[in-house]
Amino acid sequence: DGMNREQLRTTGKAIKSELKRLIADSDKQYDDIHDIIVAFRQLMPYTRMLISRDGYLIPMDDQYFRINPNNLGFKYGGEITCVGMITNIIGADTDPNDPKNIFATLQFTVNEVLRTILPTDAQNLCVIHPIAVFYRV
Repeated sequence: DGMNREQLRTTGKAIKSELKRLIADSDKQYDDIHDIIVAFRQLMPYTRMLISRDGYLIPMDDQYFRINPNNLGFKYGGEITCVGMITNIIGADTDPNDPKNIFATLQFTVNEVLRTILPTDAQNLCVIHPIAVFYRV
């Protein structure tokens, strides 16, 4: 109440400056989360997948299904049987110092990150590209 115009301007500028700083800090937090999601998406080449606790990862690509894979979880439930081919093993037994593999350290690091993030109890996660997926209710 007892401030003159110059004091009001100075106080208004300080409040606006603090508000901008708080908004920038809040935005940075979301930017950090975005960066983490982008990094995870680059590690995992599949946009949609099934993961079992016993060590199987099944990419759910559109080309393998007669119906839209977005609806699989809603249309079907129960036991799933997959017939397919194992194309990769994301394993705990990868040797980071393998002299025959120049990317051994990188492969080991990526495998460890994926094994930590993905919800499975198995030491080795087998990537199975499906030929057929059967649902039993």
